[in-house]
Amino acid sequence: MNIHVRQPTSTELKAIERHRAFHQAIAKKGAALEAAKKPTCVSKPRAQADAAIGPEAMPAETDPPICGLPDTFFVLPKYDGLETTARIKIADIQMAVCRHYGVSVGDLLSPSRTAKLAYPRRLAMYLARELTHRSWHHIGRLFRRDHTTAIHAIRKVAGELLQDANLAHDVALLIEAITGTAS
Repeated sequence: MNIHVRQPTSTELKAIERHRAFHQAIAKKGAALEAAKKPTCVSKPRAQADAAIGPEAMPAETDPPICGLPDTFFVLPKYDGLETTARIKIADIQMAVCRHYGVSVGDLLSPSRTAKLAYPRRLAMYLARELTHRSWHHIGRLFRRDHTTAIHAIRKVAGELLQDANLAHDVALLIEAITGTAS
């Protein structure tokens, strides 16, 4: 079986690099938030716990602490959408987001601007941009919105990802559901 995998164009390579840089910023912010949070679930002091384990099993200095924020910030940089052989459809993204938030695709595409629908819609637009690298116009058209609405939604979610660990966790779960991968 001979499978031909095309090389990404220069525009796609730039998009991949922009994608990596953005997610590295998320990972860096996550690491800073994790370092700032003190462990709360360790009953013994860290030095006693490490001594009880033994020096051969002790984590490296760069390992995250025993407790702290979940590793959701570190799930996102692992995905490089254009480097996979399987292509993701925006309709699949819409379905996954609708299942996750308990709304219908018709509601997601409706003109309604209620928070119950606008939040999943923004998230679906963000995932469509990150996982498919489609144009603003194409994403806006598939969500029955103007391209400027898609730009605003995607930038808003990208900004919220840097501050909200729950949103980062939701995005990681949705990426796993859409791509069929586990972190």
